[in-house]
Amino acid sequence: MRFLIIDDDPVERSLTIAILRGKFADADMVEVGSCEVFDEKMAETGFDLAITEYTLGWTDGLTFFKAIKSSHACLPVIMLTDSGGEDIAVAAIKNGMADYIVKRNRRRLLDAIESSLLETKKTEFCKNAESKAPRYERRDPFISRFEPDLAYSMTISPDGKPILEWR
Repeated sequence: MRFLIIDDDPVERSLTIAILRGKFADADMVEVGSCEVFDEKMAETGFDLAITEYTLGWTDGLTFFKAIKSSHACLPVIMLTDSGGEDIAVAAIKNGMADYIVKRNRRRLLDAIESSLLETKKTEFCKNAESKAPRYERRDPFISRFEPDLAYSMTISPDGKPILEWR
């Protein structure tokens, strides 16, 4: 497993990693403490989960979350912070963040990670993520009345154009 730990405070990153090592001893912990390191790490692939602080020296956690999702659509992101309030927690979850945890409850992070990873594996969109193109599959209830075996999938090409495939 490979976790991305984003916090500009090295002490906080160390505390988070210490908690994670209790359950994910063999995981690769990739630390990000600056915008430059973030840009470098976002070019990489193979992350299983990201954990981010809300207040970062170069941006806030919600803006940061959107940047992560634009290049890693299936990467679950958990916000671990003491600087956000209830309104930030609601906004984070509404925007698709996997979880929001207050640092004083850092131990809850382990359960949140397991839940997030399990949920990502169940998501049809993310099962096809290895193609690096977002994919959406479904059976159309209207068409299925006439042709029960007919289904289609839609892949979004890198230039944003949908490609339909009928089966």
